[in-house]
Amino acid sequence: MITLEQIRRLEKGVHNAVATISAVKGENALLQQKLAGYEKRIAELEARLLEFKESQSEIERGLLAALDQLDTLEDEVLEEEVGSPSDQDHGQFIAAEETAPAEPAGAPPDEPNQSDSDEQQSDDELDIF
Repeated sequence: MITLEQIRRLEKGVHNAVATISAVKGENALLQQKLAGYEKRIAELEARLLEFKESQSEIERGLLAALDQLDTLEDEVLEEEVGSPSDQDHGQFIAAEETAPAEPAGAPPDEPNQSDSDEQQSDDELDIF
């Protein structure tokens, strides 16, 4: 036969189970709210990431276009330099300078000019000797 003590223990166990279930339901609701917030935040971050990727691609395309324009400009400049008559004259001038003597014949290369020594003396006014 079932005793009163057994009924009280059963009632206490059921009461504890109901309290535990209520606590778990509250915790579950809280976790569900947090999960919904996290999912919303993840969706926002994924959208921002997609925007960044698109803008990155646009930036890369712009940089490549600018580099292509610079390459084209450089090619045009190089073509102008190669075919320019003034460059040919410049090359002839350089060749003439290389063949011309740098100093007059018979002048010693290491002796200073008289004007150089005059300038030195004017700079050193206190030098008596």
